[in-house]
Amino acid sequence: MSPGGLHILIVDPLFRLPSAAGPSRSHDLALPLLRAGHRVTILAAALAAHRDDLMALAKSDPRLDIRVFDDALAPARFGSPAGPQRFDRGARFAAREVGAIVDLDVVLIAHPSSGLGHGAMAACRRRETPFILDERIGGPGAAGLWAVFRFRRRRRGAFAALAASPDIRGWLAARLGERLPIVISPAGADTEFFSKAMPRPAFFATHPRLTHGPLVVFAGSLSPNRPFGRLLAIVAAMRREAPEVSFVICGDGPIRLDLNLHAARLDLLERNLWFTPALPRQALPGLLAAATVVLAFGTEPETPLSEPGHHLYDGLAAGKPIAVLGGGWQRDLIEARQAGVVLPVGDGAAAARELTDFLRDGDLIRRAGEQAAALARGRINTQRILGDVRGLLERAAAEQPRAPVVRRKLLAHKRSLDIAVATVLLVGLSPLWLGLLIAGGLMSRRWPIEGIECIGLKGRPFRRWRFVATINDALGRFGLDIGPALINVLSGSMSLVGPDTHPSSYVQFYSAQQQRRLDLRPGLTAHGATRAADWDSRFADDLWYVEHVTTRLDMRLIGGAIWRTITGRRRQPDAGLAAYDEVMARSQGAEDV
Repeated sequence: MSPGGLHILIVDPLFRLPSAAGPSRSHDLALPLLRAGHRVTILAAALAAHRDDLMALAKSDPRLDIRVFDDALAPARFGSPAGPQRFDRGARFAAREVGAIVDLDVVLIAHPSSGLGHGAMAACRRRETPFILDERIGGPGAAGLWAVFRFRRRRRGAFAALAASPDIRGWLAARLGERLPIVISPAGADTEFFSKAMPRPAFFATHPRLTHGPLVVFAGSLSPNRPFGRLLAIVAAMRREAPEVSFVICGDGPIRLDLNLHAARLDLLERNLWFTPALPRQALPGLLAAATVVLAFGTEPETPLSEPGHHLYDGLAAGKPIAVLGGGWQRDLIEARQAGVVLPVGDGAAAARELTDFLRDGDLIRRAGEQAAALARGRINTQRILGDVRGLLERAAAEQPRAPVVRRKLLAHKRSLDIAVATVLLVGLSPLWLGLLIAGGLMSRRWPIEGIECIGLKGRPFRRWRFVATINDALGRFGLDIGPALINVLSGSMSLVGPDTHPSSYVQFYSAQQQRRLDLRPGLTAHGATRAADWDSRFADDLWYVEHVTTRLDMRLIGGAIWRTITGRRRQPDAGLAAYDEVMARSQGAEDV
C-alpha cells in the first residue's frame, strides 16, 4: 500500500455524473474512496456533452485523475462496422493506460464485456494487479461451450466478481462455475441523495393535471427487454377503471418512438399517460417526490438481459410504494416487506383493478411507503453497499500486494540481464578465455581453475569458480579474473551485481538481520565495492542493496566496476580485512584461531 493509501483504478465505459441521466454508481463509489485517503483514477468513455463536467470533477481533488477514451466520440466511417473497430480501439486504449500507471494497487472493472473492460483485464493479468469485476448487466441465458470458454478465459485471474442482482449472479455462476467468488452488490437505495429537498421538474408546470390525483411514475431506460407493451395495456385499462390516475414514463432508449406511436394508437397520450425525456439524476428526487407509486419491472424468464433494478431502488430510496410488474427477485423483495403491490402479468384488466384498489387505500399506501423507506435504510442502502465494495477492494490489495509483484518482476528482469550479459561475455570473448586457460595451465602446471565453497541464494552452498590464486591475482588488475565466475552467473548461483560473495564458514556467525543478504544471489560486484571499510559497513552496504535493488542501480554499479578496472582502482573482495569467521571467533573467546 502506498504511504497515502491505495491507488485504485475504476474502469467504467458508462461512467456518469449526477448531472447526467442514468445511474452514477462509479461516481458514488469514487467519493468515499477519496474520503478514506485513497487515490482514484477513473477510465471512462463519456459522451462529448459530459466531457467538460468530467474534467471539472478531476480538478476538484488532486488525488482524483480521470482519463477519457475520446475515440468513442468519433463517428464511424461509412461502410465500416463501427462496433468492432471501437471495441478494439477501446481495448488498446485501456491496456495502454493501465500499463502506464506505475503504482497501481487494485482495479475495479465495470462492464467487463466492453472494449475498455477487455483491455483492462488483459493489462491487469500482465502486470499481476488484482482486479474485481463489476457485472451490472447480464447477458443471454443460454450459451454454447465455445462462448463459455471465451467468457472464462477473458475473466481469468479476477479476485472476485460483483453482481448487480441475484439473476446476474446466477448468470455469472453458470459461466464461471466455482472458479470465482461472486458477491451480490446491487445498485442500492441512496437514501441520502433522495432525502434532499428538490423542486419538481418544469414538466409539471405545463401539465397541471399531474398534481391533482394519484400519479404512477416509471423512471428508467426504455430498453426492449422491458415489457412496456404490458404496461401500456394496464394504462389503457386504468383509463376505464380509474381515469383520475395519471402515468408518467420518464426516460430514453431505442424503443421510445415505438412506445409513443403505440400509446397514440391506444389514445393514451395526454389522456392519462405522459412521456418525458430522461432527467439528470440530480432531478430525480423532485420527480419521485411527486409520485404516489413508483413502477418497477420484474425479471421474466424470456428476458434476454438480466434486470439490475436501478429504478426500483430509486423508488425505495424516495420512500415510495413500489408497483412491480413481473416476477423474479423484485417481486420477492417487495412482497416480503409489503413495500408495495405486485401486479399480475398477462392480464391488463386484472392488473389495473389491483393497482386501483391499492391507490384508493390511503392507509395501505402510507404503510407501504414506510416499509419501502425502512427497506432502503437497511441492507440495500447504497452507503452500506459501497462500504462493502471499498472493503473488498482493500482486501484484494492486502492479499495481493503490489510490492512483492514488483520485486518478483524486477528480479526476473535482473536474472534475464545476467544470462544475456554472461552469455555475450563467455561466447564473445571465448578466444580470450581459451588463451588464458592454456597459458594458466602452462604456468601453474595444473588445471588453472579451482572451486571455492561459498554461500548463495537462500543459504544454499555452491562452488564459485576462479583461476588459481597466482593467476587470479595477476588477472585481477585487468578485470579478467571474472571469466570462470561467469559460469556461476550463467548457472544461476551468482549475479552480475549482488551482495559480496562469502565462504560457507561465515554463515554460522550471521545475525538474524545479516541473514537477509541471502535473499539475493551474490554478485561479481557489490554496492560496497568502492570501499573496504570494516565488516559492519560491508554488511550494511549489502543489506541496503537487498532492500533497494533496481535495474538502474545495477547498471550504475556495473558501470562503476568497469570504470574502476580501466583506471586501476579495482579492489579484491576482502582486501585489507581479516576473515570474518576468524574475527567473530575471536570475539567469542576462541584462543586457537
